[in-house]
Amino acid sequence: MELTVLKDTKLKPSSQQASELPASEMAEVKKGTVIPVLAYRDAEDHLIITIDGNKFDLKKLHPSGKNTWYCYENHLEDPTGVGPNNNPKDTAPTKFKERGASFSLPGFSGLYYFGDSISNKAPNFTWGEALHYNGKTHRPPSNASVVYNIIKLAEVLEEVRRRFGNKTITINSWYRDPATNRRVGGASQSRHLVGDAADIQVAGLTPRQVKAALESWWGVRGGLAAGVGFTHIDLRGYAARWKYPGA
Repeated sequence: MELTVLKDTKLKPSSQQASELPASEMAEVKKGTVIPVLAYRDAEDHLIITIDGNKFDLKKLHPSGKNTWYCYENHLEDPTGVGPNNNPKDTAPTKFKERGASFSLPGFSGLYYFGDSISNKAPNFTWGEALHYNGKTHRPPSNASVVYNIIKLAEVLEEVRRRFGNKTITINSWYRDPATNRRVGGASQSRHLVGDAADIQVAGLTPRQVKAALESWWGVRGGLAAGVGFTHIDLRGYAARWKYPGA
């Protein structure tokens, strides 16, 4: 994956102020530079990034050839879902006890019901939650790939539920079509757009507690972040850690 540099900045060996570090220990990068990274995580007001040396000339960046650096978090943007303006405020779906209305899915035959479980392996998560059904409207998946991603994530969330002793998990936000994503303030290429991200609440736990408990288990499989009232988890396939405004 790649991070985009939003303004001329310096990559640093630590979170110290640039004015406190020797110039020789820092690497200057220009606005618009695209940096391929293997992983990144939040560290107060910085991101710690691990650059992919197979796709980026580390020696050209700095004589040391090192691949791990600190950078101010608002100087970098991850277009796949993280950035300084990523502060979504979605409307949580309603969870219905009955099967509810029927609907169709792109690339799949037959009818499905909003109150039905998404998968036999995910009995506690419904299509109504994933598609934000409110009794009248929902967010139809744009294609079959989105549907498959929703199924994969539902099974992950079922595993998350078991890890927390089967505590109830409430969905704040799951699939978003492009118009909805813009309306709620999601990132321009949010993982919610492809159905493999969810913002969740675990009963009795704070978002920070949920994130901390999942950290080592989730590892490099995807994104994990604590927000105000929710914990974000996604299946992007590499480690991404950040914080939302106010969290």
